[in-house]
Amino acid sequence: MKIEDWASASTTPALYRELKELDLLENLVELECFGFTIVPPGKVGPPQQHEAVRKAVLRIACERKNCCEEQLDDVYSQSQEQLRFVLWDDPVFEKIVLVGFTPPRTTSQYPRVPGTFTRRSGVVPPAFTKLVP
Repeated sequence: MKIEDWASASTTPALYRELKELDLLENLVELECFGFTIVPPGKVGPPQQHEAVRKAVLRIACERKNCCEEQLDDVYSQSQEQLRFVLWDDPVFEKIVLVGFTPPRTTSQYPRVPGTFTRRSGVVPPAFTKLVP
């Protein structure tokens, strides 16, 4: 089916085409049907970004639980806690939210600009506009 820019569909056709181009339609269906999805690392960002986020998450988890990295498994094994509200705990999270990138077209390519998927329209939520350089 060819998706056109039908007036009755507002911005949905453009979003659909973008999701299809980024190979995220299956993830969207999983999210709708099951409430969660796992986006493979190659669709999210370059390995350097993954490592920076991993280090930040571990550091924040240790700080919040007042423990060292080796103790995290034991500390978190007794609860179903989620690590939430991390946006301002490390600059790496601001970059993920505020800096869009052109996702890889194949699994062997990585984006030129680090970040995570954002609409190419460049629209930034009003709450974040003062943070955008």
